[in-house]
Amino acid sequence: MGALNISENLVIFWPETAIFDIGHIKNYPIFEILNKNLKENEYLVTGIFKSEDEDTYFNSVAIVDKKLSVNYVYDKVHLVPFGEYIPFNDFFNILGINFFGLKKGSKNQKIIEYKNIPKFKALICYESIFPGKFINNKNSEVFLVNFTNDAWFGSTIGPFQHFANSKFRAVEEGKHLIRVANTGISASIDPYGRVLNKLFLNTSNYFDTKVFVIKDNKNNRIKTIYSDYKNNLIIILLIILFFLLSVLKYYFHKKI
Repeated sequence: MGALNISENLVIFWPETAIFDIGHIKNYPIFEILNKNLKENEYLVTGIFKSEDEDTYFNSVAIVDKKLSVNYVYDKVHLVPFGEYIPFNDFFNILGINFFGLKKGSKNQKIIEYKNIPKFKALICYESIFPGKFINNKNSEVFLVNFTNDAWFGSTIGPFQHFANSKFRAVEEGKHLIRVANTGISASIDPYGRVLNKLFLNTSNYFDTKVFVIKDNKNNRIKTIYSDYKNNLIIILLIILFFLLSVLKYYFHKKI
């Protein structure tokens, strides 16, 4: 396993919905600091609400450069029911009841590949708890980033469960995962599920991390069995198990 050396330039990650509106970029001192201190090939990658019009909003990820120009690169696909949208909203509209909800992104969105930033797959909030569902790019992404807002969990067991799920995704895909949470738990998790850096719940801080990639002796990135077969692997195992149980049942029945 070796450190990724594609770029030594700085990339800053902020969590889900860290920026509520693109107009905020001009209003807060932090963006003046970024404008003065970011180099030409250094970026802020952040959660942000994207608006297409007054009634259409997305929970998105955007890349902000030194000039504070915003490039939207991913829209959340799996929205939280009753939190980000109301189920059966079209039916309620017929009854004259209108609920505001976010619009989900396209399922065909590609991995994020932007200038000199190594290719990565964004997982917003609880998209990280679904094994194999949103990581389907045939191992082409270098690492994973989970942008999340766990503040609504408070100090319950929720943030810890969500964090544990992130470690499973790293091991399944054999990829480094960076988790960015606004109230914690933020972490850098290597492809073996080991936590390299961590910010605990309800703490304010930051950490620097390298991204590690598993490679073979020929310097080729190694795939996991799960990254190739996803949840089809479970179906295959169940079919094999069913076949073996059928054979055993037939054998013992015949013996009796």
